[in-house]
Amino acid sequence: MKSRPKAKLKKYENGEEFLYLGGKYQLRIAPSKIPVQLKDELIISTKVWPHHKEAIKKWYKKEAEAVIKDRCAMFSAIMKCNPRSIRISHAMKRWGSCTSKGKLNFSWRLIMTPMAIIDYVIVHDLSPLHQLNHSKNFWGVVENTIPDYKKRENWLKENVNLLSI
Repeated sequence: MKSRPKAKLKKYENGEEFLYLGGKYQLRIAPSKIPVQLKDELIISTKVWPHHKEAIKKWYKKEAEAVIKDRCAMFSAIMKCNPRSIRISHAMKRWGSCTSKGKLNFSWRLIMTPMAIIDYVIVHDLSPLHQLNHSKNFWGVVENTIPDYKKRENWLKENVNLLSI
């Protein structure tokens, strides 16, 4: 635990790094009609100040919804399962979950991780549609789709401290 990277409290200053799909983007605060946008850097409009943190969360959540729903559709087809709904939440303790009624929930913070990690979480949370508990059969479903799932799970555990804004 001590060797894991520590999260630094964000100051929201020019040049500060923010994660998106595993990449690091420097923050630039600049006049813009668009509240938050990603180009070669993460640009926050001066118009959203002092509500910059909420604007970034809203942007991350919107991005997460598009990416996660797209990847869920792809993996649902591969795994031959059909979730009832997909929701992006503000969860801080869980990356994702699947209810007994087949409703999936994912934390918007996943959008900061590499796509391979997002895929692992999606497959992990689609798997209960085949096997409702975390039995050997459940992990077999996960492994059939993501053979290196343990590596991805470890990445998430080791980098959890970096996934905050």
